[in-house]
Amino acid sequence: MNYIFGKQDMKTLTAGQERSFLLTNGLGGYASVSAAFSVPRCDQGILVAAVKAPNVRISMVHRLREQLCLGDKKVYLSSQGFAGKGSQEEGFRHLTDFSLDVVPSWTYRLEGVTVKRTLCIQYGKNAAAVLYEIENLSDGDCALHIDPFLKFAPKEAALEKKKDFIYSNGAVTDGTHTLYIHTDGKIRKRNTTWQKLAYPEDARDGRPDKGLSACCCRILMEAPAGTTVKQAVVFSMEPEALSAEEILKEYRQRQQELEARCGFDDPMARQLAVSADAFIAHRDSTRGKTILAGYPL
Repeated sequence: MNYIFGKQDMKTLTAGQERSFLLTNGLGGYASVSAAFSVPRCDQGILVAAVKAPNVRISMVHRLREQLCLGDKKVYLSSQGFAGKGSQEEGFRHLTDFSLDVVPSWTYRLEGVTVKRTLCIQYGKNAAAVLYEIENLSDGDCALHIDPFLKFAPKEAALEKKKDFIYSNGAVTDGTHTLYIHTDGKIRKRNTTWQKLAYPEDARDGRPDKGLSACCCRILMEAPAGTTVKQAVVFSMEPEALSAEEILKEYRQRQQELEARCGFDDPMARQLAVSADAFIAHRDSTRGKTILAGYPL
């Protein structure tokens, strides 16, 4: 089933954060952010890796800050609220639609440029793929700046103290965990930047209402005037990884096979059967399967 939400559903950041999705990798790892492409909860993220399946999970890539550069003008596509009096990112204002058809996709349009973002996770591996299609019908060149903000902390733990992140040759480490970044864009090392994020959904339940996240590199994707460019980035816990397109193809194919095997004719029943598979995970200690409930609240 395809779920589609338009601008009328995301008039504010709060409205955009009322809906979230969950993609799981069969190990206990997952990707989960809001329809506004924000993280209103500490335990959400682009890549939460299961370093020991299924319940030792580390939030690696917490969120992506995205800026579309049109000449000297920079516009956020990402959305996020911050603790304190700082301004929030309001990319949802340029979002024309968010859809969930096996995997989530977002479409943004402004000043002759259309950007489509698709997110997927690899089944059986701790890897997440983010695919971009940039159609530039404007008169000038444009570029997309993608800044991965990292935690490298247990999924349920709000990061309270700063630590060292070191970027080198397509990998980031904090001395304990290492994240590998594979992209056909350009990666540039940057001085570490810290943000204090707001977690309004956690605040409702008495959990910490804020936490830190850091960025030490930038991914650059360029689209000259009059061109359509497709590029991607894969965040992985392993030095070698499938391409983003291969990850997306495998994930869609597996979901289609689950739906075909479930034996239901009703579309909603088929969707529920496929969704139930998200809670079945491998357990390293028994080398068998388990039912897992510990995903973002």
